[in-house]
Amino acid sequence: MLLAIDTSNEYAGVALWDERGLRGEATWLAGRQHTEQLLPQVDLLLRNAGGSPRALSVVAVATGPGSWTGLRAGMSLAKALAVGRGLPVIGVASLDAVAYGCRDAGRRVLAVVRLGRDRFGAASYRAGSEGWEREGDFETLAADEIVARARGRLVVGDLPADLDPARAQTIGATLANATEHQRRAPYVAELAWARHLRHEYDSLVALEPIYLGSPVRS
Repeated sequence: MLLAIDTSNEYAGVALWDERGLRGEATWLAGRQHTEQLLPQVDLLLRNAGGSPRALSVVAVATGPGSWTGLRAGMSLAKALAVGRGLPVIGVASLDAVAYGCRDAGRRVLAVVRLGRDRFGAASYRAGSEGWEREGDFETLAADEIVARARGRLVVGDLPADLDPARAQTIGATLANATEHQRRAPYVAELAWARHLRHEYDSLVALEPIYLGSPVRS
């Protein structure tokens, strides 16, 4: 069974996945309490699924970009479980997971995650010749740059306050449905499970959060 952890922003999420698919998930507003709340939520999820830490075979974690403190909490727990149970670990970029939920939209997608203040991490995605793929590297953008980049795309994630449906329509952009903006750990789990089946794991030592710039207080 795979445990997925996503603490990329003020919301936190955990999910369990196996060969049957999603076994359970939890998403909650953690604020700045990721460290205190994460492990109890993992324990509760495992108990609700009728499992225990001994049932885990792999750990997946969202690597960012995202909240500085949130990413550290998720990465620390993922590595602790991997070391303590002797499990492989898989890192999944947070924006890849955000965009993955819109992979069947039939158009290019702009995924956005808030970094703090007026800064956002962003990346574009499209259906390419080899399937769903990211276009280029992650970027750090201000709110007005996000609005400009949204033109002609489906936008999902942490949206700037001034990017509402009315304004999006004027620039030829579309906002994802409200529920799709919420980051969900099952997307991390599904992406990681495909790598698990191919035995594509990350180095426990080399795996680190993706920080775009210096820490910024939200």
